[in-house]
Amino acid sequence: MLDYKKFEEPKMKANRNSNSNTLLAVSTSELGLPCRSKFNIINFPLDTLICIQGFVDPGDIISLRKTCKTIYAATHQRTVWLNALRNVCLTQGVFLPTFPVENMTQASLEHAALNPFRFSSYLQKEHPLTSPIKPFVTRVLQPHVPSTSPVAGLPHGTFEKVLLVPGGRFLFTLSSLGIIHLWDLGVTPSTIIKPYPLASMDGRGIDITSLHPTSDGLGIRLITLMTDENSPTIGIEYAVYEVYPTVPSPIFEKIKVLHVERCTVQAEGYAQDFIAFQTINNIVTVWNFMLDSLVSWRVNHDSTSIMLYSGNIILIGGQGYTLWKIPPLKPCSPGTSFELVADQTAVLLFMYPFHRSQAGVTLINYEWLPSSHSDGPAYFSLVGLDEESLSLACYIMKSIDNSHDEDLPNITPMLLSKLRLPSNGDFEVFYGSLYFCDQNLVLPWVVNRRVMVNISQRPTKRGQKVSNKTVLLYTGSSMNHNQYDLCPVSGRLCVAADQEEVRVVDFIMPISPP
Repeated sequence: MLDYKKFEEPKMKANRNSNSNTLLAVSTSELGLPCRSKFNIINFPLDTLICIQGFVDPGDIISLRKTCKTIYAATHQRTVWLNALRNVCLTQGVFLPTFPVENMTQASLEHAALNPFRFSSYLQKEHPLTSPIKPFVTRVLQPHVPSTSPVAGLPHGTFEKVLLVPGGRFLFTLSSLGIIHLWDLGVTPSTIIKPYPLASMDGRGIDITSLHPTSDGLGIRLITLMTDENSPTIGIEYAVYEVYPTVPSPIFEKIKVLHVERCTVQAEGYAQDFIAFQTINNIVTVWNFMLDSLVSWRVNHDSTSIMLYSGNIILIGGQGYTLWKIPPLKPCSPGTSFELVADQTAVLLFMYPFHRSQAGVTLINYEWLPSSHSDGPAYFSLVGLDEESLSLACYIMKSIDNSHDEDLPNITPMLLSKLRLPSNGDFEVFYGSLYFCDQNLVLPWVVNRRVMVNISQRPTKRGQKVSNKTVLLYTGSSMNHNQYDLCPVSGRLCVAADQEEVRVVDFIMPISPP
């Protein structure tokens, strides 16, 4: 609920009486004003009321609506919900072009802004783990390609990977025969899925490893990796593509390529303009693909996961994880070998907060970053084995003032909370990404043909007692982490069912027609 005190000056006192129209009434004498009359929030100009609501969460705008007729009318202004939806997109990490706001009514804007609140509330209700929660509707996507498509005439194969763009409207699929499609699923579950993809590409031999927004926020970047196992040198190729799904004729445009010979990738991680990877000979490379510059150095342990944050890199592997400062990057040119930076050592070494870390630890973070966390994921989690159960350890990145000592790092991860996850002895789990949803963190995973999701309160301080709940979303055929994806902000799940079709499962009811 809204805390009205945030609108008061430190020494102001709110006067209350039986008339609801005196909400936040303050005596002018208490302010040192000559007039003895009282003013209150209902006498504020409409522009001021709209501005105040720009600092309020969508759920609290609904609470404000219930106070009096004047504020009720102010909360129905279209501008209020335009701002609210934009704030949701920025704080929850939603792809901005998801919503055609120019054509959306005030009611549609309101419904979209409240979707994260609705989905998190639905997940936190009492649901038995023996059966999946009921969706509102399930739609089916089957591959159809027009004759004008660049992949027309090529065999499609089965669906091997599905990737939902945050916001839930746009979907990328990768087939077993290398066909990449971009689909428009519609903003609401009442939308009929367009029969043909927006854009297609022949991606034989490549894998889509990550999605990011473009610099202007209007397009999508695909990071792809190709391993040339037929080459005598066995090299890899990272490529960066951009596509703008809302233009009249979207196309995949390759903007950057990095080819590395004689290497196999062991671990990788991504940030807005950066790709980091570690090869099996324990060489770590960080590549800024927009500036086409990179740096490489040798480390002393294997890694399973990598995370980039604010000029630093975290390597997950072994009996703990290490924090390294990224050395200065140098321009790279085709055909040149990577020059290793000598004498690099980890700044910090952290132990895992699990009793049986030797059983393996999984990094879970959020690569499509909210604009409010432009330096990287403010939150990340580690999953490991505690005794005979899986535990989820939630961390937050804390900044450090190292201006007086450059040997100190400028960040450090801080453990906030640790939760026990239901496992029932099933430890072969395929985890998804960590998502923001309202004031919560959402983690999906697949185990034994079931899509599970854990929703937990987003912790803000160390030792905070965090409430959490695990829910069964979907049961179906055998699948791995590539064959499902969840967008909590829209309450939408996509599953490659039997690999022949994609099922689009929506859990939030759309707005009722007028």
